[in-house]
Parts: sequence; structure tokens; C-alpha cells
Amino acid sequence: MATKGQMTNFEETKKQFILPKGLIYLDGNSLGPMPKNVPSEINTLLHEEWSNLLINGWNDAEWMFQPENLGNKISRIIGAEDNSVVVGETLSVRVFQALSSAIKDVGKRKIILTDSGNFPSDLYMAQGLVHLLNDQLEIRIWHLRKYLTV
Repeated sequence: MATKGQMTNFEETKKQFILPKGLIYLDGNSLGPMPKNVPSEINTLLHEEWSNLLINGWNDAEWMFQPENLGNKISRIIGAEDNSVVVGETLSVRVFQALSSAIKDVGKRKIILTDSGNFPSDLYMAQGLVHLLNDQLEIRIWHLRKYLTV
């Protein structure tokens, strides 16, 4: 595991990943490069934990606590307090869950207000939710960019 100082040393950080020579990989919304330790970690998961523990792996191998454990590792990197970051589903699923939860508390409100700068899949999640609710809600897209100045 990298130390905080190593994470700001990009050459050291880059050495932790498998990347083709000469490739600069900047894709941040999809599949990132594989860390070098992943094959051995997967091997441990498959052959030592899943194969031997079966369903007991949820407790004995602490699979149940991985969202919190990973969140705490991320919190140290970003300077947040322990137990304040949780790793979950994809961002799209989280957007859907957040909108679904918010809709329960809106009372008579019928509009989901968003801005045009959102990632397209976030808007698809909102549209899907409106469809699931038989079009009882309306999505309004605010073109925020024209109001921003630099």
C-alpha cells in the first residue's frame, strides 16, 4: 500500500499500475488501469476465501464490511475523517437512489431540477425514475453555463 507521500509522487504512483509503455491513460469515467497487486488479491479471494469459506466469507473474510473499509482508505487519501466515506454502487445507481429518496420527501413538488452540465447517464437515471412513476414528475434542465462568469 502506498503512503500519503507516495500518492503525490506520480512516478511512484504510476509504478503501481500495469500500463502499456508510452501510453498516457486519462480515462476517469470508465475502467482505470489495473493495479499490479490485483491478480494476487483476486487469487486470494477466489482460492482461499470464496472456495473455502463459501457464504461464511461475508463474515469470516469481512466481505460485508468492505464498503466501509475501502471508504476509510479513501478518506485518508482525501483528508476526510474515518467512517465518512463509503464505497458503493456505480455513480449512476447512487444518483438514482438519491433521487428516489429525495422524491419521497418532496410533498406536492413535481419537478426535478437539474443542470445541463450533468453527465448524460445522470439525466438518464432521472428520466428512468420519471418513467417508473408514470410521468408524475417533470425534469427541467437549467442551462447554468450561460450564468457563469470566469
